[in-house]
Amino acid sequence: MNKFLLSILALAFVFSFQMPAKATGSYQVGALLAQEGSGNAAVYYVASDGKKYVFPDLKTYNTWYSDFDDVVKVSIEELDQYIDGGVMTYRAGSRLVTHQNTAKIYAVSPRGTLHWISTGEIAQNLYGPNWTSMVQDILPGYFSSSYTKGDDLENILPTGALIKNQGIYYYIQDGKRRKMLDTSTFEKNNFNFNFLLELDDVSAYANGQDIIEEEEELAGFHVPVALVPEPEEEPEEEVVVTNVADQKILLLAHSVGTNFYEQGEIANWFENYNTDNNTTLNFEIREYPDQPYAWSNYPYDYWNLWVNEACSISEESSECLDTLASQYDVINIKHSYTGSDVLADVGGATASVNSPRKSLESYKLQYQALRDLFDQYPETMFVVWTISPRHPLYNPASGGKTANAIRAGEFHDWTINTWLSEDGKQHPNIKIFDFRNYLADEDDYLKYDYRTVHTWSESHPNNAANEYIGPVYSQFIIDSIENFF
Repeated sequence: MNKFLLSILALAFVFSFQMPAKATGSYQVGALLAQEGSGNAAVYYVASDGKKYVFPDLKTYNTWYSDFDDVVKVSIEELDQYIDGGVMTYRAGSRLVTHQNTAKIYAVSPRGTLHWISTGEIAQNLYGPNWTSMVQDILPGYFSSSYTKGDDLENILPTGALIKNQGIYYYIQDGKRRKMLDTSTFEKNNFNFNFLLELDDVSAYANGQDIIEEEEELAGFHVPVALVPEPEEEPEEEVVVTNVADQKILLLAHSVGTNFYEQGEIANWFENYNTDNNTTLNFEIREYPDQPYAWSNYPYDYWNLWVNEACSISEESSECLDTLASQYDVINIKHSYTGSDVLADVGGATASVNSPRKSLESYKLQYQALRDLFDQYPETMFVVWTISPRHPLYNPASGGKTANAIRAGEFHDWTINTWLSEDGKQHPNIKIFDFRNYLADEDDYLKYDYRTVHTWSESHPNNAANEYIGPVYSQFIIDSIENFF
């Protein structure tokens, strides 16, 4: 189902390496502040260095807090008294993390330090048979800018892990287990019982000093290593090595994509990037599929054109993949929002890969075939956009609007979490831009603020949506090129 993100939610909660510094505002360390008069106001934590640190999404927030009861509404002038410090990272010991451009999974220890878990066997030995349920996605930009890589995990849990053995709670720190006096001690240190790992054997961890009271170093968030200022040194000439150069980028889309391209100012963004970075990236958009092919622009069309080679009868307007891959380094595939009209599975012939029925079973078979086809073009990067949602007032002729929306959300989740991993192979040239994640609300419909109208079923995202997502997408393309070429 669609991952709910708080629009512009933010929080900061930091203990620095230095002695606490008094903030210039009225509130002291530990205060949670939000701008008054706004229902979706950003939330900040006043940290011990006098700065406020941003919380990027609800998932990260919930590793620290379960509600917003302690948030104080203040004026924007009050908020401006605190310098922005950086981004909040996941709490150590809470979840395992990854992001959509990697198959690697990491544990998090204090100060936003990541520890790669190289095999499923290691993950199961450390976190139990249900370890996959602990894995959550981090936005790629925050992953690279706010977290720092540490040592790989092998046979012991990282600092920050919480374990329970024979009714006793322990905190793992530097390979030792620190026993807590009681549940009160557990709660004083802001630990969450939901993140406890129950272990039958803790002999791998030597006894450490018992925890008998609240300890600031355990209870609080620590400034990520990536955000700690380096000691001042004589500046050296920096040599920047990047693979971003002269790649040709193509977006295949129709009306939603055209609006996105224009209102999101994609051409202007890449023009500015080229000027600032001395590159010659070329971004083009094209209506595809197009006449004489009778298109609807959902998974069946791309399977039919490229895998089934229907492109051969309409090559002038709907080229075959061979032609496109010979001309472009990056090919974006974006379906119409009508692809969200996902019907119920019925099996039988309708589950065939060559079925035009809009159902989960057909979509998955067609995406699997496209995945295998893309593997045959290892020098071309394919960016597949998740399908944008429908307006909640749209009433389909069949399938039921609520049921269709739920199934569209299920296809989204399968695409994000399963499509590129289910066959046990690596697909480094396939990237997923999670367009739907930005657009869909918790009910899998187009968000209220992103609807062009509210009185009828117009499903095109509005200008505000495109203006917001445009720069995010553009940077996603740059990051993907850097990691692939």
